[in-house]
Amino acid sequence: MQNLHKSFLFLSFAFVLIGQPALGARATATAAESGKIFFSPGLAVPMFVDPGETGAGLSFGMLWQTEPSSRLYVGADLGLHFWGKAFSTTESSTGLQLLPTVIYHLNAKSTWVPFIGLSAGGYWWVAQPTGGPGFDFMLVFRPGLMIPVSSTMNLSVEAKYGSLSGFFLFAPTVSLSLSL
Repeated sequence: MQNLHKSFLFLSFAFVLIGQPALGARATATAAESGKIFFSPGLAVPMFVDPGETGAGLSFGMLWQTEPSSRLYVGADLGLHFWGKAFSTTESSTGLQLLPTVIYHLNAKSTWVPFIGLSAGGYWWVAQPTGGPGFDFMLVFRPGLMIPVSSTMNLSVEAKYGSLSGFFLFAPTVSLSLSL
């Protein structure tokens, strides 16, 4: 099972690092033919409801519009999470996620744009002080809302939730989506 997790993490990295910019004919498309690209740095508050763990996290995303008139975006969601037990100062862990992502804008013509998405991929973590590293699969459903701040920037608010290590995960996230 450990090799399966390592293989999935490797495939996640390969998909994100070399697969995205070359989506078929898009690799040779001119700037006028290509869709929007968003970079989204943000903050997350990941929580495991069952074991009572909470954390703080940094989130970084890249999304490429599949075609200029499409509401579909593909990309990656990278996160760095710092976990701890709610009532313990000695137990903690650090996690790194790299998740291939699909986002669909539900109504691109409105001022506030609701969206849904799905992210799935590898999650690498290290437990402190005595635990070792581990690999897990993370699956996250991503409903959210993009609110325009300027012509090149949106405030993105989403309620990411899903499964990690067999536990229910809830990770509300706020980020700025910068149009590149």
